[in-house]
Order: sequence, then C-alpha cells, then structure tokens
Amino acid sequence: MRIETLLYVYLFICSGMIVFNIITAIVLKRRDRRTVRASARFRQHILQQIERINTGQQVERRHKKYLSRQLTRTGNMIAFDKMLEDLYREEPRQATEYLSQLGGVIVYLTIRYGRKDRIEAAYFPYIIKKYQLLGGADDAPLKEVLFTYYLNFIPFFINQFSGLFTFIACIFFTSKMAYQTEIVAMLSGGMSFRRLMWPYFLGAFIIGSLSLGLNLWLIPLSQRHIVDFEQQYIPRKQNTRYDRHIYRQIEPGIFAYVRGYNGASHQASFFALERYVSGTMTHSLEAADAKFNPETKRWTAPRYTKREFDSLGMERFEQFRNLDTLINLEVAELGEINDLIQTMNITQLNEFLDQQRAKGSDSINIIEVEKHARYAYPLSTFILTLIGVSLSSRKVRGGTGLHIGIGTGLCFSYILFNRFFEEFAKSGSLPPWLAVWLPNIIYLVIAVYLYRKAPK
Repeated sequence: MRIETLLYVYLFICSGMIVFNIITAIVLKRRDRRTVRASARFRQHILQQIERINTGQQVERRHKKYLSRQLTRTGNMIAFDKMLEDLYREEPRQATEYLSQLGGVIVYLTIRYGRKDRIEAAYFPYIIKKYQLLGGADDAPLKEVLFTYYLNFIPFFINQFSGLFTFIACIFFTSKMAYQTEIVAMLSGGMSFRRLMWPYFLGAFIIGSLSLGLNLWLIPLSQRHIVDFEQQYIPRKQNTRYDRHIYRQIEPGIFAYVRGYNGASHQASFFALERYVSGTMTHSLEAADAKFNPETKRWTAPRYTKREFDSLGMERFEQFRNLDTLINLEVAELGEINDLIQTMNITQLNEFLDQQRAKGSDSINIIEVEKHARYAYPLSTFILTLIGVSLSSRKVRGGTGLHIGIGTGLCFSYILFNRFFEEFAKSGSLPPWLAVWLPNIIYLVIAVYLYRKAPK
C-alpha cells in the first residue's frame, strides 16, 4: 500500500505541474498582447531616431528623456526588449548603432533603481548588453516550442525509460504475487517457472520491438527536428553547428582541413588539402576565404597556394588564382559527429559508416558504437525482465520494498555500465561491438544465475 500511495502522489505532482505550466502559458499569452502594443509605440519612436542616424545625426535628447521616463516600468522594459528583437532581425546594423548612443540612459536608470534597491536596476543594462554582444536572437513561437521542440523529446524519453519502467513493473507485480503466496500456489499446482515466464516475455517482446523501432527510425527523425530548432532559435547553438577546426580523411592518404566554416554563407576562413605517402606529407593545397557550392559540391577561392615536398624534405610552393576543386567531403560531415549520427536512421547510418570506412575516418568507432547501441538497448528489455521476475518471485521478509530497492540498483548500474563502456569504445580502448554488448553479457549471466535460484 505504501508503494501504491507513493505512485499516486507522484502522479498527482506530475499532473499538478502540467496544469500549472498550462495556466502559466495562458497568462503569459494574455500579457503578450499588452507587450505587443507597447512595443509598437517604442518602434515608432525609435525608427524616427534611426532615420536621424542614417543621415549622420545623433539620437535626440528628448528621445533619451522619453526612454528614461517610459522605462521606469518593468512592463515597458519587456516591451522594449521585444521590440529590439524584431528590430535586430530587420536592421541589425542600425539597431546596434542606435543602442551605442544610449549610454546616458543606462547610467540614469541604473542609478535610479540602485537607490531603491529594485531588480530593474540590472534589467535594462542586461537588455542593452544582450543585443550589443549577441546581436539578438529569433523568438520561437509558443507553437514551435511545444510541438516542434518538446514534443519530439517524447520518443527519446519513452525509449530511455522503457527498460527501467518494465523492470520495476515486473518486480512490483511479481513481488505482490509472491507476498500473497500466489506463485507458490501456481508452482504447487504443477505450473513450471518457465511457463510462468511466458507472459512476461510476451510483454518484453512488445516493449522491446517498440524500443527497436524508436531507436532505428523514429528517434533519429525527432532528433533532426530538435537540432534544427536549436540551430534556429538558440544563439549558443547557432555558432556550434560546425566544428571550429575540422580535420577529415576524405580518401586513403588524403586529408582535408577546414577552419571556421559558416553554414549560412557556406564559407570557411581557411581550407587545405594534404596528401601523405607513408606518413609523410608530399603535397598541400591551401586557401583562405574558401567557399563551398552546395549544388556543384565544389570549393572555390580567389587565390590559393600549392606546396610540394621532395624526398629530401625541401619545400617548393607556388601561388595561383581562382581555386575550383571537387573533394569527397559532404557539408554534413563538417558538423559535430555525435549530432550528425543521432539524426540518421539505421539505413543512413549504415551508408555513412561504409563511406567513412572507405575514407579511413577517425570517427568510425563513434559511429559503430551508435549502431550497436541501437540494437543492444532493446534486447536488454528481455534480460531485465528475467532478472526482475527471478529476483522478486521468492517471498522475503522485506517484501516489495526490498525487491524494488535491489532491482532499481541493478537497473541503474546497468545504465552506468553502458555509458562507461561506450566511452572506452569511443576512445579506442575496446572494440565498439564488445563495449556495447558487454553490459548485456554481464547482466545475462546475472539473470541466468537468479533464474536458477528462483523457486521451482
């Protein structure tokens, strides 16, 4: 009864949190209407000042007084913040210039609120610094946040906790039957323990199949939507889509180095192709401000340098104009390898793995770990089910609580072992297939041992 009460309390708390979030969203939505009206008023005044700036004039003193008077209210500050977001999307250069002339207003508000020890003292300088340094970010609509971002996390969490919930459910249900001596009665009636396991394995098969489908197809699709959302609306993610320094083997003995690639302009600050023979560089091609054409898959640059090394190590280089070359490197490969493979379904992942093997890439271990993990985790549902039923089928003094405590510890230790061995595989210390499947092997041995110790 205690466990059931705790479960009800947990469900009540979760439901309360959901209702609270919904009510908060509705209230904030109504408040947004007032913010929009105030933002429109600020926009009208500020556009007039931007016209003065474009003609070489300064922001008027009366406008600064107007801001000093209006921004004494927190609601107006929020509207001012909202207006700046829209302005930065349309005219970032003019907006930056406008803000650079508001130093006196910042000082005035800081002093005024500082005397009264009010929170607004830090809010307005924060707004100014936010747009001066970051350039403003797109404001994600509520619909996009709920249905594009958070909704796509559901398949991931369902898969992540399916094994744990299945395990706890098996322990809870079986422990209840053991406590009420129902298992002893069934075994005494001639039912074997193996026959008792069949309904559990049927449930494990359904849940494992669902988890497998999620791992292979649905979760990569949802991860793609999440990554796209973060790249569009989260400023700190917009600049981390591609590695700052990218070094990839595109063919055996040929390496490409790309620095500072920008996905919006398809341009890199530096581009190099290097050829190695027996571990020694023989040829090199280097270019600054190289640009990638997504349609032709070619790299171009206004000028480049060609370097050659002879057998004695002597270097000879020449400078040329108008680089135009085709290399075996997709733009997608320039991004974070972990983010990239998580957005691929199993077919795309296998093709990408074959491609990287042909290139001799140093990311093969990471890709193989991801591939094996998609199959290993669903199979663990059967192993955890066998452990849960075998462990809780015997009536003990501690009852259900003891079984759940031991089972939860085993389940979390399994997750810990998974993460531990995966890191070994990614670093090359263990073969990827062994590192991923080793926790399943260890816990299968534990499951067989507990099965043999179960009441017969």
